[in-house]
Amino acid sequence: MAVYGTWFALVVNTDDYEGEFYPETKVPTYQEIRAWIKKKYGFNVNSASISQTKRKYGLIADSGDTERRYIQKVKPEKEAAIREALVWFGIIK
Repeated sequence: MAVYGTWFALVVNTDDYEGEFYPETKVPTYQEIRAWIKKKYGFNVNSASISQTKRKYGLIADSGDTERRYIQKVKPEKEAAIREALVWFGIIK
């Protein structure tokens, strides 16, 4: 960074950058994932289903609690929709 009086400039060299550019780099919220699935498929998914699917694909570390309350299994069609949303948002490949 160079400062000239009250002006400053940030010089960045990107000549040797070989990565891909993703214009949207923030991680989508559960609400955004739910809205995408609702728009594309017309049904709702709950946050627990998204969490279970993310846990299945290793995106959330399992806490290992043995006293976890009863959690229903995610229906296959909802799991497939969540997986597709995660791929669409660029979270998994």
